[in-house]
Amino acid sequence: VSTGWGRRPCSMSSDMGTYVEAFKKAAAITTGAALNFYLPAHMWSEGFWGGDPVWCHITITMLCELDSIDRLGEKIVLRIAGTTIGAVAGLVMSYEGLDDISRLVVFFVWTMLFAYFEKKDSSRSYCWTIAAVTFGICVFLPRWGRSRTAWKRWWSIMQGTAVAAFWLWLVPLFGILRKPAVKEEFHKMLSTVCKESLTMMADALEQPGEAQALAQVKASDQKAAAALRGLPVSWRKYHYCRTGCEWFSKSNNHEFTAAKELLAGPMTHLYQSCASAARAGHTAAKSPQSVAGVRASIVDVRTALDGYLLQYVSLGNKREEAAAAAAKEALKGIDRGMAELSNPKVACRSQLAQVLLDATRVVQALSKEVAPQAEKTAKQLEELL
Repeated sequence: VSTGWGRRPCSMSSDMGTYVEAFKKAAAITTGAALNFYLPAHMWSEGFWGGDPVWCHITITMLCELDSIDRLGEKIVLRIAGTTIGAVAGLVMSYEGLDDISRLVVFFVWTMLFAYFEKKDSSRSYCWTIAAVTFGICVFLPRWGRSRTAWKRWWSIMQGTAVAAFWLWLVPLFGILRKPAVKEEFHKMLSTVCKESLTMMADALEQPGEAQALAQVKASDQKAAAALRGLPVSWRKYHYCRTGCEWFSKSNNHEFTAAKELLAGPMTHLYQSCASAARAGHTAAKSPQSVAGVRASIVDVRTALDGYLLQYVSLGNKREEAAAAAAKEALKGIDRGMAELSNPKVACRSQLAQVLLDATRVVQALSKEVAPQAEKTAKQLEELL
């Protein structure tokens, strides 16, 4: 569900993205209306193949409000499942041998079951809510003479889902009008925190004492902090769509959990140490030359890690190999920086050592193959603190 929905994400401003999403929603809803206007009349009549354009319209509108391809897939699955359960349950109420008291008893039993499962299984509660709504519709409308309500409700939902899937799934499948995937959001956050934290550190050491460098440090700080603040929101999106992830890709659970742990742990610590060391180094360093070696090593670490994180989603089965290669390159940069810090005259020596230590912890989390070597480097850096 999380990958393969287009050749690459759209690179557009937030305003353009808003226009694109508005266009897709309007196109999907208008397509539903066109089907009602121009398809043969029997498709929207009381005949067997007849659907209800109102329910079709509601389905399209509800599916278009989702903000990621993952959540769309999850909601389609739950909406179809809930509609099917509710329609089948509603068929019981069409039995002519039931009087009103019996119908009320059956009504109570079904709604009690739906409510129980809704509370018991909160991750799929939407399915049981839709089941209860559909069941109620299938109870009331037949009393007004709509004998085929269960079928028409189910068929209308299928029609609306097909229209929404065309605009929100099939078209993006060819790289057109893409929605983001939750996995892409997670790894963009990882890349942003890593890149901006180390950029903040490099900018502070490149021009110590300069106002322009301080402004660049603050800008990088704000970007990294904003990415970390977005973690709870992205994690809730993942939990919303995790049913679909379990059904369609068993590996996603581990990948999402690993990304969250990396962001909440080593990446957060790297950001904090870089923010502290950048301000201290910007003030304390007497000249760029005195910290040039350390800065060069930090740039090397940034290049190695950011190159891997940016490509993570598209790497597929080559991720472990790429992670090991990136981790080895990053460790080389860390070792060079550690050699520079062996000079006790380097400004903010302990704080820079903490930055390299936190970068080492990130490397450890990225690659199991390089983890033992990274642990040795971490112990050497701890001696410098």
